[in-house]
Amino acid sequence: MVNIRRVVYIFLAIAVILPLIIIGCYRQKPRKYVGSVDIDVSDSTLNMFTGQNKEALLRYLASSSDWWLTRISEIETYRGKLGAVKRISIAETDNGHLSYNDRIILSFEKYDFSGIHSPRGWRPEEGEYETGYVGGPPISLKIYEPLYDQPGLESYLVINGKEISLDIREQLDNKDRRFTVNAIKDVNNKLGLLLRSSAVKEKGYDETLLAKDSVKTCKDNEIGIKTGLQPGIYIVSGYLNPGEKGYIYLKVFNTETKQEVMLPLEQTYTIEYVGWSDNPDEKFYFNVVAMCKVGDWEHEFLGRFEVWFVPANNSAERLLIQTSHKIYGWER
Repeated sequence: MVNIRRVVYIFLAIAVILPLIIIGCYRQKPRKYVGSVDIDVSDSTLNMFTGQNKEALLRYLASSSDWWLTRISEIETYRGKLGAVKRISIAETDNGHLSYNDRIILSFEKYDFSGIHSPRGWRPEEGEYETGYVGGPPISLKIYEPLYDQPGLESYLVINGKEISLDIREQLDNKDRRFTVNAIKDVNNKLGLLLRSSAVKEKGYDETLLAKDSVKTCKDNEIGIKTGLQPGIYIVSGYLNPGEKGYIYLKVFNTETKQEVMLPLEQTYTIEYVGWSDNPDEKFYFNVVAMCKVGDWEHEFLGRFEVWFVPANNSAERLLIQTSHKIYGWER
């Protein structure tokens, strides 16, 4: 007689292992090299951000709606590295195409964690990116056709500074790497203004240097929920002022069962270091993505979204704001 349980186990093992083997074999194929371009990295502005300047930069990044200051490559057994991911609008590209892989990251701790194990896919494997130094000689940036069936040409550049590095990944059609070149100029120009700001020296941040809609004047904290690309994925944004340095993260509950529907790992993905000031009517922008993995696409329920704040001084975390929204659980 056939052992049904054994057959099921074998089937599940094949279903899990076979795709991994296929992907693994596929990844062994070399990417097609299509050329290279010299990138000027002689501007040494990033090396000026040490000590108090570095703290001013972190506060600027936390306050600006242009940047998401978070912990990158966070998993349950590994504390992620502090980094800022630039929120890029499609208007900033030349041809209107912006892939998920076009991104700019400022990282504040040395990267020593393999990208293949990173749930966020931060930096690729060593050898799949070019590296150089802030204020150093030009970097020969290699350009490849994407490994998978995707549009554009890809490159990844890492520029290491004294305490900060700049990562730029581009997957646009051009070979002159306009996105990469413009990103380096833009970051250095804006951070140069930060160094020269008298307001930063006087009160810790300069509102005139922040992106539009970074700060809002209102009495109460604000929060809004929008559905993402799929049911179970929600964009949570708004304005708040915790009055001190620290970061926020989300908790999401099923209001009927009281069960948390966002797992601990997904909670870490909602970490954002936010702006603050002594004026309680000044509120600072935040924007994170919640993935609620408890539930399915067939059953809608009322979810309660809570924004919690963790102070930098290690005092007790506290609830800043909450709201309810009808949601589904995400499923693959």
